[in-house]
Amino acid sequence: PASKNPFIIKDYETKMIYKLLIVPLILISPLLMLIRSILIMIILYFFGSLAYIANLGSNHPKPLSKTRLFFMRCIAKGQGYCLLLAQGLILIKKNKYPQRPRVMVYKHTSFNDVSIACAAFPGAAISKHQIAEFWPFRQSLTLSRALFVNRDGNVPEKLKHLVKRNVTQQMQEFLEVQTISPIVLCPEGTVP
Repeated sequence: PASKNPFIIKDYETKMIYKLLIVPLILISPLLMLIRSILIMIILYFFGSLAYIANLGSNHPKPLSKTRLFFMRCIAKGQGYCLLLAQGLILIKKNKYPQRPRVMVYKHTSFNDVSIACAAFPGAAISKHQIAEFWPFRQSLTLSRALFVNRDGNVPEKLKHLVKRNVTQQMQEFLEVQTISPIVLCPEGTVP
């Protein structure tokens, strides 16, 4: 029988066999979520380790050599694509930029947006210092020469050497010195 609600159109009954086939999928979905979360952590630590190795002896915050810059781009793109793929997403780029932009500005609302940014246009991000408390992120961000912003005044001792006071001046210096890598800026982008 048809529903009396005009917004629900139901012309057919779902057969019992389909209902029975979907039950195991529903029951196994928490396990699939756990597996996906573990896979994401493995990806983060793997690429964080690669970033750590690539960053050895690079004398942060001085600019990267062309070889290290190449490795930074490969690591960032690989991490972005793998994180998206682990979540069942793929990135399709239709247009290429005629020239590499100096500053990329976009709004992000989730970690997927950050993965897309890593895959699409790797560069030095401007990040809140809390992100650097997680080891894989800290390694990737220091390799990319990210600029850390102190937003709440409570910077742990292990991160104080990364956080500087004048971010605007840091951005200007970065753009003057770094001729290859763009600055990636997410205004008001707050990821919990």
